[in-house]
Amino acid sequence: MEKLTINDLPEDVVERMKEAIRSDSQMVALKNKHTAYIRSRQYAKAIELKRKMRKIEERVICEYLEHYEGETESMANLMNGMSPEDRDAINVCTNAIILICDMIETFSMYFNQVLKKYHPDYRLEMYDKIMSVGKEAKSHVKFMSECTDNIYQCSFADSADDITELVRNKARSLIRKVKGKEGNRNNL
Repeated sequence: MEKLTINDLPEDVVERMKEAIRSDSQMVALKNKHTAYIRSRQYAKAIELKRKMRKIEERVICEYLEHYEGETESMANLMNGMSPEDRDAINVCTNAIILICDMIETFSMYFNQVLKKYHPDYRLEMYDKIMSVGKEAKSHVKFMSECTDNIYQCSFADSADDITELVRNKARSLIRKVKGKEGNRNNL
């Protein structure tokens, strides 16, 4: 079993950790000092301070991971000793989760593109959370896909596109069914 490193973490997790570090009072003081350097046109000092702040963020995350009790383990090692049925169930669930994450990203991006086409400055609050889920899903899919080979990734991408289109068509069918029932109800 190997210890986790900063490279093992999804980007959004690293960014949230950095945001927590930046909210620390000592880091806020450094940020204020950085802003003061920029205002007084001391750009070399500002650049150097920014570099130090980034190193502090990375060092804090690395120190946390060094003391973190959890460890990373390959999926193959985790599945050792499992029955073939349980191994199959794990594979099915893992791939289904990745497919769902991919679909959340795809549909939320498409929704946003259509909305922006007609209302560039608008957003629907009820979709804000879905959009953030889509972005987070993207980072998790990217993280998981880095653990597989290129042949699997290409095959998965093709299948994901087919399944996404199948879900899109199923949604259209459901909408037609609901509209048909509403039409029948209105005709009574």
